[in-house]
Amino acid sequence: MQDMIAKGAQWFDQQRKQHLSVMVSYQAQGSMFASSVHATVGMTRWDSIDTAGQVVRFETRDYFISADELATAPRRGDRITETDYGGTERVYEVTVPGGSNNPWSWADRGQRIRRIFTQLVD
Repeated sequence: MQDMIAKGAQWFDQQRKQHLSVMVSYQAQGSMFASSVHATVGMTRWDSIDTAGQVVRFETRDYFISADELATAPRRGDRITETDYGGTERVYEVTVPGGSNNPWSWADRGQRIRRIFTQLVD
């Protein structure tokens, strides 16, 4: 019997590259060069109240990028630039999620797709 998890991961990887991905620019911290890579994006937005009683809006994005396309491990402070169809660029910085010390984790059992944690740079 085929391994259904592996089969599902293979299907997702194919769909990600053909249909579910966007092209983003990935730039390692301290590097002058950026590389274009396919990424699947997961977004979270929430509001919080600061000490002055003001509403503060937060946005984080998780980028799912194949290790085949991004050979070096993501590091805190690396930047991902995403351009929408209107030409607006938004820059996200690789960050470390609460309770962790690693800015990325494997998103699949075969350890081929990195889930990279980011937050919007103002």
